[in-house]
Amino acid sequence: MIEKDTKVPISPVIGGEIKKPKAKTSEKKYYALILLVLLIVVLLGVVLLINHHKKTTIVTKAATVNSKVCSYSTIQSAVNSFSADKTAQLKVISDSIKNQSNYQHDPNCMYIITVDNINAYNVGDAQASLAQLKSDINGNNLSQNLTFHLSVAMLTEAVNAMNQKASQNVNNIKALSPKPMEVKN
Repeated sequence: MIEKDTKVPISPVIGGEIKKPKAKTSEKKYYALILLVLLIVVLLGVVLLINHHKKTTIVTKAATVNSKVCSYSTIQSAVNSFSADKTAQLKVISDSIKNQSNYQHDPNCMYIITVDNINAYNVGDAQASLAQLKSDINGNNLSQNLTFHLSVAMLTEAVNAMNQKASQNVNNIKALSPKPMEVKN
């Protein structure tokens, strides 16, 4: 038996489908805002991770440079002396490098010495130090602090120009020199 006071709820089923109540537009905006905040947090995390990796790489490269003959501080001192008015300071740094053992096998040292030889217009030594520099460059062994100012290709051009000018000067001197006189007996 069915009791008379019992009410049967009206079914939301019409035509076999259940109609869901429509979401309010404020709820949609709320979910979109949450999604946007999550996206920003993820992107910020990726940026921080990449930045941390770059810092770690720079520290690793500095440690590699410090383990060589020319320390990071020597390289920085040399870089600060790469101007025309500081050639005397660069000469002192270059001479101190030459007093260290195995400096010939550190491309950073040879780069500094090559720049000093170019500044001093010492053609023979510039060619020799550049050749040694080129033979010792291996991947990332050359400090970016040095090549930021002049690439190895630019050093090569400078040495080649010096060599060409020196050859012209020798030819000019030969042309101006009097020919030796023959001695007759």
